[in-house]
Amino acid sequence: MDGTLGLENLSLEEPAAPRNASGANGGKCGRAEDKASLPSESGSTIPRVTGVPSVPRGSGFSVQKSALYSKANPQLTEATPVQYGRWNWTGSAAAKLGKAASKASRSSQATKAQDIDIVATPPASRKSPSLAFNNINTRHDNVNDIIHLPAPVPTSVYHSDARAIPTLLPSPQRLLLVLDLNGTLLYRPRASQNYTPRPGLSNFLKYAFANHTLLIWSSAQPKNVKSLCSRLFSRGQRQMLLGEWGRDTLGLTSAQYKERVQVYKRLDRIWANENLQRSHPDFEGGKRWGQHNTVLIDDSVLKASAQPFNHVEVPEFVQGGGEEVGDGRDVLGHVVEYLEEARKWSNVSGFLKQGPFKIEDWQKKAQGREQCGDDDQEGGVLL
Repeated sequence: MDGTLGLENLSLEEPAAPRNASGANGGKCGRAEDKASLPSESGSTIPRVTGVPSVPRGSGFSVQKSALYSKANPQLTEATPVQYGRWNWTGSAAAKLGKAASKASRSSQATKAQDIDIVATPPASRKSPSLAFNNINTRHDNVNDIIHLPAPVPTSVYHSDARAIPTLLPSPQRLLLVLDLNGTLLYRPRASQNYTPRPGLSNFLKYAFANHTLLIWSSAQPKNVKSLCSRLFSRGQRQMLLGEWGRDTLGLTSAQYKERVQVYKRLDRIWANENLQRSHPDFEGGKRWGQHNTVLIDDSVLKASAQPFNHVEVPEFVQGGGEEVGDGRDVLGHVVEYLEEARKWSNVSGFLKQGPFKIEDWQKKAQGREQCGDDDQEGGVLL
């Protein structure tokens, strides 16, 4: 990409791993000081998949495109490890972070209610953005009726790889984007087939399909997921999706499937699926989808409990939420900016761990550009 999008306003405060659910402006306008110290590790390895819940096996390892998204409950296998190198921050956008990394190295040498889906208050360690324009009635009703299943806990290997220092890639990589539907890309009232697309959705999808690989993963019933996808995407876009996963892919028992339970989206179920792995653009060259190149975009923190540093949390989109493109509240537009930064680095989970997506920071950045009159000086992104 020709444009460079800065990280000046990203808060680098290291987020804590989510709790177990059962227990419960940049440039000349000034910059915020970075707060985090970066680790000193020189390399790490993508973890082999462990602790994956048992699910019915698929029928084979066909590489036909239809097989990439027709399996409702995918086959699980081990993912191939990928090595990381040393951090090589360059350019003004990452100058502060590079300085922090050097300092750290020297010191070391010394859910929402949809169908029967879930909405729950995120853990205190990773609070949802407090947005003035979201101060309205939402669909967070009867939250206390939710059955909280034990939350998966990130493994020590996952934490270790998230601390691995990423390298600046020669060219931006294609990411695997795992997209939620209701509350993230759109708003759909309960017991209704009508929906309201989030402002900026059309441009977001154009960008996403052009630069990344997409998988839909919703906790709604499969028939509702397919119905929404048939209207949300063009025929060509839908054919490009790796899958349209629904509630039947979440590892629930028959009883849990029918109950209002807290569900979790374990990305290792994707990484361990051989058919999905074959969709990697450089599969023949040995590349795979994994912790280093996958991003879950969802409005629920709890659903990302197993892999918290692969999660971009967006504020829940609700009808009448007041979001408008071009007024500083363009959530999906800010996500595009963030993804453009993330895809430049070899270890996406390390990037997200050190600088998680915070909508307030990106809104301040947009307001700062307006005040400074430099809206067009930072380049752009490919749509």
